Amino acid sequence: MSQNPEQITLTIKRGPFDNKPRQLILDPTFISFEDDESSTKSLTKFEKNSITAYRFGVKWIRGFEFTVGREYQIFIRNNEGKILKINFKSFYGRKKQENYEKYIKIINTLWVFYFSDITNNLLQQFNETKEFDIGAVKFKREGLEINIAGLIKEEKKQILWDQVATRDYQTYFAIYSLDDKSKINRTYNYLSDWNTGVLYSAVRTILKIRDENN
Repeated sequence: MSQNPEQITLTIKRGPFDNKPRQLILDPTFISFEDDESSTKSLTKFEKNSITAYRFGVKWIRGFEFTVGREYQIFIRNNEGKILKINFKSFYGRKKQENYEKYIKIINTLWVFYFSDITNNLLQQFNETKEFDIGAVKFKREGLEINIAGLIKEEKKQILWDQVATRDYQTYFAIYSLDDKSKINRTYNYLSDWNTGVLYSAVRTILKIRDENN
């Protein structure tokens, strides 16, 4: 890890079958990673102002009868639709704590350097009564519009702000209506759904401000 407090440099080794050291640089103005699949160096670099979304999580690696390891996965997308993937594995507990701490360091730094600003910009739009989307969730002055499962296809439902409720779990974030939480609800997975971390922060911040003002 680098000593420059404004920049973090990590070495990523994907696992025992791909032990090539790859350099990941997290800088307040850009992110770069040697994410190629070959033995030659191929650097992917995203400038901060091009970064639009991320998703992250842990996948369990299963053997014949039981879990043998875990794979940490982080995906970052830019405004051209290009995706940078950071992933690494641990098997049979080897380097489990080291890899977990590295994973937490990466996702926390992604938030501090890039996605907190994206969230703040969206909250500023909300304060200016502008509508915007985070993934499949539309933010309106009067409430949230979410997609819920219908008989044939998904249906759009609006939840007024005083009826919006949330619950956060280790792998996903849930939004539901206090009026009818069994029917009007939707979950958003941190690994599968883009910007669930941004969604979580934006919704929780708006609800907190509303509570403080009431």
